[in-house]
Amino acid sequence: MIYEAIGPLMRHAGEALTTRHSGTAPKDVRSDREFRQVATLLNRIGSIWPHLFDSLARENRVFEQTLERVRAECSANSAELPLPTVASTDPLVRYRECLVDLDRAVQALHIHAGEPWADAEIRRLRAGLAAAADIQGELIDQALAV
Repeated sequence: MIYEAIGPLMRHAGEALTTRHSGTAPKDVRSDREFRQVATLLNRIGSIWPHLFDSLARENRVFEQTLERVRAECSANSAELPLPTVASTDPLVRYRECLVDLDRAVQALHIHAGEPWADAEIRRLRAGLAAAADIQGELIDQALAV
């Protein structure tokens, strides 16, 4: 979700700088603290920016591979999953589509909860989500190192 948060964070930072730091009014402690926070935020975003698109692509691959394996196992067990979303060529749109497909897969698999194959696929979905979270965690760690 970090990918969708960066734009609003940058917009808010720009608004804060424009509102609080463009005038000639004397600066106070709050303004100084806010300015330091905005500078830190922008430095952190700048430090991860070159890695965002690769990270997003890696997460999409994890999601797609996870869903592909789950679909294959469902098919082998005569269980239906909802049709996948149409794969967009826009990486951020594709990310959202994958999240929708993952959510639908979880719901469909819970219908078969208790069946060993379905329980294994629910664990596979969780593992895929954990692997994707690790990718975002790498970005967060990098940002916090600044």
